[in-house]
Amino acid sequence: MTKNTEAPPAILDQARASLRTVAPYRFQNFHSNEDRLRLNWNEPPKLDNEDQTLYPADAVSRIRRQLSAIWKTTEERVLPTRGAEEAIEYIIRAFCETDDDVSIPIPSFHAYARCAKLNGARPIESAFYSQCGVAPTWSDRFRHLRHQFTDRTKVVFFCNPNNPTGEVIDQNALVEFIEFVKNRALIAIDEAYIEFSPLDSFQDLSFKFSNVVTIRSLSKAWGAAGVRIGGIIGHPDVIRAISSLSPAMPFSRLQADAVAVVTQNVERMYERVRAVEQARAQVLNRLDRLKDNGILESYLAGPTNFVLLNPITMSNTVQKFNEHQIDVRIFDSTIRIAIPIQQDLDRLLHCLDAL
Repeated sequence: MTKNTEAPPAILDQARASLRTVAPYRFQNFHSNEDRLRLNWNEPPKLDNEDQTLYPADAVSRIRRQLSAIWKTTEERVLPTRGAEEAIEYIIRAFCETDDDVSIPIPSFHAYARCAKLNGARPIESAFYSQCGVAPTWSDRFRHLRHQFTDRTKVVFFCNPNNPTGEVIDQNALVEFIEFVKNRALIAIDEAYIEFSPLDSFQDLSFKFSNVVTIRSLSKAWGAAGVRIGGIIGHPDVIRAISSLSPAMPFSRLQADAVAVVTQNVERMYERVRAVEQARAQVLNRLDRLKDNGILESYLAGPTNFVLLNPITMSNTVQKFNEHQIDVRIFDSTIRIAIPIQQDLDRLLHCLDAL
């Protein structure tokens, strides 16, 4: 990443003090001529035709280059991470000291509260997203969130589209909240499912507001959950500061090779999104029928690869899924199911017909 000559953004004043004393790792002579004898990294000697004896020093730069291309931004604005959960971990570790608050609108992704607790911060959960009932206006939701904001709030997480409700946040209401927060806290927008949405990513907000970052992932629409690659997009100075938390060589050469293959096939990603859209339409048709027949109280379905069910009788519904050997995510009074395609879709539809 190139050095930014502008004054550091004010949000970095909220970063933890220890972060300011640690610089991101830099590889000595990384771009040196291949004819040079590399004896500075204590690598094991190479026997015969072995090709895994050298550290993958170029893996981060290769992955960053690929991610910045598909996310349509510059490399200095991208920090690759090992999945979206490591991005969440980095953000909390970078901006929260012990007993600082992490604001978490709920119901939402469990990792926000989990990472906050593991790092000594306090997760402050506030009702925000719909619970399969009548949803308040976005203005009312953000008004409640503003009332929960304190001087100890260092990070605010939003999931967009939200997991598990599938809702997409109103951008105007979000911008008003960002302007209210100013540089008192970092706003982290988790967009792991954004490729399924017809709406644009909110990542441009990080160009306008230096205290906004977005979290992206290759695990969903890109179909690369097994590769474990995500990333943070934000102001270059903020990205540089957070990258101080990253180890010297967090990615393998195999991961870099896999990312190159995945990201070069954009049409494959769009094909997957279209397949999920078509399958979701069939699932929603069944859910409407179940609602009319008094099996479901309600359900939520947004531009994602999952739906959230609120069954009349929870135990009976869970039992049916178990009988059909289908694993679903069970919450207190709701059930989240991923949208499968092809033969797996027929299996799900058969189960829904049996409810």
